[in-house]
Amino acid sequence: MYTKYFLLLLISTLSYALHDIPIAFFNVEIHADNHIGIDMEFHKKDIDKIVALTYKQTASIELIERYILKHSKWRINNQALNVEICDIKDVHGHYYVKTQLAAFNGTLKNINIHNSCLVKHIPTHVNVVNIQYQGKKRSFKLSQQRLNTSIDY
Repeated sequence: MYTKYFLLLLISTLSYALHDIPIAFFNVEIHADNHIGIDMEFHKKDIDKIVALTYKQTASIELIERYILKHSKWRINNQALNVEICDIKDVHGHYYVKTQLAAFNGTLKNINIHNSCLVKHIPTHVNVVNIQYQGKKRSFKLSQQRLNTSIDY
C-alpha cells in the first residue's frame, strides 16, 4: 500500500518543474596556486525533494552533501579530484554550497565534468557551470541531454 503512494508521489513530483526556471549554478574559480573553489547554488525546494526521494527520508545537510558528492565528479588533467564540502547555507529559499578541490599539479590542460545533480529527476532542469581562470570566464550548460563536458586549455 505504501509503495503505491510513494509511486504516486514520485510521478507527481517528476511531472512538473518545482518553480519557473529549474536551474542550479556551479561557479568554479581556479586560483593561481592551482587550488579550485566551487560555489554551488540550488533552489532549496528542488534539492530537498530530490534528496528525500533518493534516500527515502527527509532531506538533511548530511544527505544533501552525500547527494552532491555522488552526482558531481571533476577531473583535472585527467586526474580525478575529490570534492570537499566546506559549508552549506540555507538563505531565502536557496542552498549555497562552498566546496573546494585539492590542488592539481602542473599546468591546467583540461577539465572534465560529470554533473547529474537534479537533472536526472527534473526533466527541464539545467546546471550552469561557470569557470573563471586567468581572468577569463567560460560557461557551459548541462542537462539530461548532456551530463558531461570537457574543456581544453
